[in-house]
Amino acid sequence: MAESRPAKSRGHRLFRAALPYLTALSALALVALLIAAIYFTLLDLEWIAFLAGILFAAILAMVSQSSHAQWVIVRRSAQLARVRESLARETWRRKRAEEALEAANSELELLRPQPHAAAVPQGAAAAQAEQSLYVESIAEQLTGWTSAADRLNAALQNDEFCLFGQVIAPLAGEARPLCEILIRLIEEEQNLMPPGAFLPLAEEYGLMPSLDRWVVRNVIAWQAKRRRADPDRTAMLCCINLSAATIADPDFAAHVREQLSIADFSGASLCFELGEGDVAAHAGAAARQSALLKEAGCRIALSGFGHNTVSLEVLKNLPVDYIKIDGTVVLNILRDQVELAKATAINRVAHAVGIKTIAEFVESDQILARLREIGIDYAQGFGISRPLPLNEITFQ
Repeated sequence: MAESRPAKSRGHRLFRAALPYLTALSALALVALLIAAIYFTLLDLEWIAFLAGILFAAILAMVSQSSHAQWVIVRRSAQLARVRESLARETWRRKRAEEALEAANSELELLRPQPHAAAVPQGAAAAQAEQSLYVESIAEQLTGWTSAADRLNAALQNDEFCLFGQVIAPLAGEARPLCEILIRLIEEEQNLMPPGAFLPLAEEYGLMPSLDRWVVRNVIAWQAKRRRADPDRTAMLCCINLSAATIADPDFAAHVREQLSIADFSGASLCFELGEGDVAAHAGAAARQSALLKEAGCRIALSGFGHNTVSLEVLKNLPVDYIKIDGTVVLNILRDQVELAKATAINRVAHAVGIKTIAEFVESDQILARLREIGIDYAQGFGISRPLPLNEITFQ
């Protein structure tokens, strides 16, 4: 079978190459036959007229067929030219987008928090000071602030933040939806600066523990307000991200218990998200913080799971209720069998130890269908729900 296919292909190409010559020979043969017929009819005028009509019709048919073939070739050539032009434009746009993304990532990298002075090797202090000055410069370009630390402290004191939420939908069963809490500056929502631009600056200036406490306080107050308005309403399970600095804060769990006591509210409606990278870097502090929050009745989620090879080791010492499968894995499960196998394995291991799974970055119905096939419990992403002001989220 393997040898017959190339033979057939070669035969097909030879036939296509010889087709114009066969057509010309057929036309000549037809003309010769008609001329011979005219001769053998003894040049009878009626036969001559009849056979001449047949000859004319045959020639006209061949001319029409040839014209149609030329028209098809011209049309297809024009279509091919348009496709090539469109492909060239898309290639150019993609290249420009990749260059812009690389430039943006380079600038954002400079906004990430640097090691504290005690952890900086000798001789690097001058370089760190130069880096800090550059961060200040970039921060002013992004936000328009001359002093980011003063501006963020003023925003904390004046409650100039607002809460958004993104629904995390269950994929099977009767489980209730979750909601990830997002913090925004009010001036961000007025389109005065990019969303989330202040977070790297808050990390740089050590303000994340204060921001995380502000989120906890306001989420609990909002939940309590909803309960007073409708006592029969089921409390929403809200997922709150914790920064690395808050994970290491020994007093944070006490602050959570205090706010729950003030509002007379159950900690079972709060789920604290810890990043897998932060947990790996601060394993002891993460285990202690998680244990204290679990004592307050709260739940724990581990986000970014599967991005690093050490993820499974992290689970051994962490009392986790949910794991979020990293978005880089989820985005590729339709075109990469390795990533699909990784998501499937993570889901099986999690279920074996009683942990629910959440897929991040779910952007399409096709990805959602595949996640259901492999048994993922929840899905989050723009294909499920975009972030909304917390007061506009209405699920029970």
